Amino acid sequence: MILDHGCGGGMTMFYLVALGYHGVFGVDVDVESELNNGIMAKVTGATDPRFFVYDGFRLPIESDCVDFVFSQQVLEHVTDDVLDAYYAEETRVLKAGGCAFHQVPHRFSPYDSHSATWFIHYFPPAMRDALYRLFGRDPEYLNSILHLRPPYVHRRNLIRHIGTCEDVTLARLKDVSDFPYYDGPTSIRRLVYVAVTMPLIGGIAGAVFRQLVMIDTVSVKS
Repeated sequence: MILDHGCGGGMTMFYLVALGYHGVFGVDVDVESELNNGIMAKVTGATDPRFFVYDGFRLPIESDCVDFVFSQQVLEHVTDDVLDAYYAEETRVLKAGGCAFHQVPHRFSPYDSHSATWFIHYFPPAMRDALYRLFGRDPEYLNSILHLRPPYVHRRNLIRHIGTCEDVTLARLKDVSDFPYYDGPTSIRRLVYVAVTMPLIGGIAGAVFRQLVMIDTVSVKS
């Protein structure tokens, strides 16, 4: 069983189904479950629901039944009051030996794709909101949807709840060269790719850049 934890519109789930994966399920606090379940039934012939709306605290999934759970750019939208439950519920539903993959934008990254701004989220709230307004952004909206945290918060929670945390960010920086896919200036993304793949200095560049970009982690439940 594959679980998309924070599936949004479900495009990743449909993509996995198109690749031939079975037993793909998704949950979110706001998803068109009825519409998407209808589409999924027509595409796959599945008679059971694959999309679920939940309250952010308790996953509507039985314990110890998920082989792989993934969360792509979701945790920056999770509020502090449900953050612990987010990780704990993943641990509950994962089988022993099950794998969790997370992709997490964080506070230390200088570019924020949600506001399409550089460095503004580094500032204290009052100054940050003033700068958002100056650059034509809506601070009330951004503050309601965006909860950027230092990357160590994510790693600490994975170790606490699942037991392991392997950072695979550098592998993404080296392997993904489809630059137009990324938000923000593709020239900078191309420069990062060249820097981390260069002989000799690539290791140093990788150690620096992996702290400044969205992190990817893999965890295995013991």
